[in-house]
Amino acid sequence: MQRIKYVLLGIFICIVTLTILFMINIFIKRNSDINVKDISSYSKVITKLNDDINALDTSEECQEALFSMVDRINATHFSDGTVSLREYVSSYYAEDLKFTDYYERVVNQCSIEDDTDEIYVKALSATVFPEEQYNRYQLSHEFTIEDFYNRNNLRKSHEQTGTYTTKSWEIMVLRDLIEVIK
Repeated sequence: MQRIKYVLLGIFICIVTLTILFMINIFIKRNSDINVKDISSYSKVITKLNDDINALDTSEECQEALFSMVDRINATHFSDGTVSLREYVSSYYAEDLKFTDYYERVVNQCSIEDDTDEIYVKALSATVFPEEQYNRYQLSHEFTIEDFYNRNNLRKSHEQTGTYTTKSWEIMVLRDLIEVIK
């Protein structure tokens, strides 16, 4: 009878220890950093796009949709350096809307009927890296043994490329939509 108590106590201690380790693991993974590479003339480009939208001769709903897209691009813009995975994911998925949702809203509100497949492919491309980071965030509960030193070195250039190209794609989509509307 005494042995059973010790075995049950040992099992209980193991379960509590593993639970604590899993919670620490989730906390560390969700608060890990993403390396950001910024577009050098970002504010100039956004200002020009805002001016172009203001100069458009379209309906108010169309301009609202375009400005909404600009606001989304600005809300998900991070300067050079690092941002936490939690902050990155929460900014990209704050309203449960993807960049393609903003694209479709502009197409609908501005009654764009031209062939926009090429622009849509760019909009889809802009969602690849954020989706990857969202999946990384959602799967942070997985318990794995990682080589933090090498993983961080390898991940840095991938993250910088991902953040830079995502923002570039978003700007190109907005610029192309403005050109189609003109």
